[in-house]
Amino acid sequence: MEEKNNLFPEQEVADLPQGLNETVENNDDDDLKPFKTADYVKLPFSEKLFPSIFRENISTAPANRKVPIMLSLFAPLGAIDCRIRMHYPFDRKREHACHIQVVFEAPPGTGKGCFADVVEQIIGPTLEAMDEKQRIEEQEYREKKNARTQNEKIGVAPKTTIRCIPPSTSKTVILKRSDYYKRILGDYLTFWMFAEELALLGDAGKSGFSNLRTVMRIAYDLGSKFGQDFASDNSYSGIADVQMCSMFCGTPQDVDDVFTNREIVGGGCSRAIICMLDDEVGARPAHFEEFTPEQEKNILNMLDYLMKQTYDDDGGLRPVVNLDMSWLYNDINRWTNKICRRVKDMKTRGEVGYLSIDAFRKRASVNAFRCTGLMYHLYHLDNQLHNKELHTEDEIRHLCQKIYRFLADFCLKSSTNRWGQQYEDFYKKRAQGAQIDKRKPIIDQLTTTFTRNQLELLLKQNDMETEARFFISQWKRKGWIKKVEKNTFRKLL
Repeated sequence: MEEKNNLFPEQEVADLPQGLNETVENNDDDDLKPFKTADYVKLPFSEKLFPSIFRENISTAPANRKVPIMLSLFAPLGAIDCRIRMHYPFDRKREHACHIQVVFEAPPGTGKGCFADVVEQIIGPTLEAMDEKQRIEEQEYREKKNARTQNEKIGVAPKTTIRCIPPSTSKTVILKRSDYYKRILGDYLTFWMFAEELALLGDAGKSGFSNLRTVMRIAYDLGSKFGQDFASDNSYSGIADVQMCSMFCGTPQDVDDVFTNREIVGGGCSRAIICMLDDEVGARPAHFEEFTPEQEKNILNMLDYLMKQTYDDDGGLRPVVNLDMSWLYNDINRWTNKICRRVKDMKTRGEVGYLSIDAFRKRASVNAFRCTGLMYHLYHLDNQLHNKELHTEDEIRHLCQKIYRFLADFCLKSSTNRWGQQYEDFYKKRAQGAQIDKRKPIIDQLTTTFTRNQLELLLKQNDMETEARFFISQWKRKGWIKKVEKNTFRKLL
């Protein structure tokens, strides 16, 4: 029996109308098992029960893309709905905004372009439309400055509040634009960053001036400041609260290049929601249905209404909206206690993997909480926009509780599936006093054709407790090996 805590009062949910209970529940016993392809077709509840924009996009997606499409909506909508604030129960004073980072990983040709379509649908008529005129003003000023004659006056540089930034943006420009928000509008706003190729972020990181790893870590939390101070008048000095939502698509190699061991053990990867598209062999290309005119109208109306939650009629900022999320605290506490007990049990039994689960569970819950807060706000805006109660408060909370539990499990599973082994290996080596990251990779120590027994013996010789099946699963997913017969594999690289 769980102990009650005054911080987490028990919530009572009223009887729900018919249809709300027709949902897919996650089995607590399966919450840490690796994903299978079929897991991606399961939504936390019926698609018709989602708020607008989510409802239209999910309903037109094929079964194996419904959950990825749902995940792709959180980051761009979080960038637009940037005036909401909420308190996470385990943070004493710090407020949270919907700063969400999502990464989609899939082999080439898997159809990651559907996520670019989502971005174009949401960001195109909103933030990009606002930025376009301002970018033209900046470019015209630069052209006048370059073409001016000596001592010719061209006026002051335009003060812009551009929101969409590419991965190649320099840290100086990000600081300047963020500082302009505060100086012009009186408060900071959220940047939006998207790239169809995650490699763009990796390439930009090779140049010190545009290496955004530190900036993106800071931009994850509300109130974390980034600053720089230069003596030169040609640069930009200042301190600002940089805030950002981002979404990237990439191949497994791109993900490895960007999320290095430093990012994995330093917490950079746990800030991102990683979604791996793992279609079955021979699967047909994903087919999306066209939006009906009514669905397109609903999406545009909601986007317009969302923008009005940020900007008033004069272009100024509206006050922040403080969401009361205390009704969700009990669910957060139960989920956290469940994972903590699981970790302790794994450690007691000497099972491998508890370190990475213990590390990734914290931000898995935070990411799920932020997404749930965004969803909670959208449900209420949906009611306001249609001027009727599409869902009651009890129904909304019940659905949001389901979305939190689903996303917390998803974020933890996907992070540990993708990076858990590397995290465990790093800390095992450090505990043994070995030189970190200097050992020859296990796969390079194997012969071109090898057996499972060879791999198990090699792992034992290297004092590694990770089971052979985890290596084989990861290498097969990355396309490094193929099975030639039972328990026999051949390296492809």
